[in-house]
Amino acid sequence: MEDLREPNFPVRSFAGIICSFSLIHIPKKDIPDTLNKYYKLLKEKGALFLALQGGQSKELFVDEPYKPGEKTFLNIFSEAEITEELEKAGFTIVKMKDRTPEEGKEFNYQKLFVFAVKK
Repeated sequence: MEDLREPNFPVRSFAGIICSFSLIHIPKKDIPDTLNKYYKLLKEKGALFLALQGGQSKELFVDEPYKPGEKTFLNIFSEAEITEELEKAGFTIVKMKDRTPEEGKEFNYQKLFVFAVKK
């Protein structure tokens, strides 16, 4: 199993990368380096799609919904925070949208969806 923070692919390998609720499980301190690596993996004008837990920026452990008695790490992103991190990494945000979580079916945080492209 690979670590999403250490992708093992040649530079400019992909036209697009999808990170659907995966960056939420790595610490904030690792986000800038991870986004920089994704930038390098993308071809010219490559696309990056992120699905995140949104709201007030924080890191916490919450009850794991599918494993009673266990905890899981969550990195909650504010819109301003992910915008800044993406821009620092060289991305332009094309569209950002959020939605309310489905009660009892998802973690109780806004769902934040971001589509960005490599400058």
